[in-house]
Amino acid sequence: MKKIILSLAMCVISTLSFAQKGEFAVEGAFSFSTSKVTPDGGSSSKNTDVSLLPGFSYFIANNTAVGANIGFEYSKNGSTDAKTSLFVFQPFVRYYYALGEKFTYAPEVYIGVGLGTYKVGNISNDITAWQIGTKIVRFEYAIAPKIKLSFSAGTIGYEYAKVDNVGKTNNFNAGINIEPTLGFSYTF
Repeated sequence: MKKIILSLAMCVISTLSFAQKGEFAVEGAFSFSTSKVTPDGGSSSKNTDVSLLPGFSYFIANNTAVGANIGFEYSKNGSTDAKTSLFVFQPFVRYYYALGEKFTYAPEVYIGVGLGTYKVGNISNDITAWQIGTKIVRFEYAIAPKIKLSFSAGTIGYEYAKVDNVGKTNNFNAGINIEPTLGFSYTF
């Protein structure tokens, strides 16, 4: 009986040690990818994607945080010489499930808005984008009492973008991403 009570007490303590109501966290994620495409008999093209999304969160209850990522995304398609630059605002709600003393499962739901430019050659057009979704495969690991690394690899979401004088895109995605995202957070 003592072992069961002690085990339950340890579970409660480890759950509460991750996030307490009223704490703030500064966080961020950076991603970079590049690829080179060389068709048979053709010239090669290089594609580049960069994303820098610093953010903040506030724990409104034990293990429940609200926050936002505010940052910049850039992509360049080498075959068409198209460049997209977006300012991104992405509010989210996240819940933390303790899986051990330092490890948590932390799925989140987000809504995002992006404003920027889409440029091909010398022609530049405004772009408006929005997204809604959930990060279903998201974990955090505490490397120090107030510092955590995060890993995200699975999303279900919908994205819409409209480029003035060019057109619209609709994109639904679901599944495990081949390119995972790494991030960090500092709680104070």
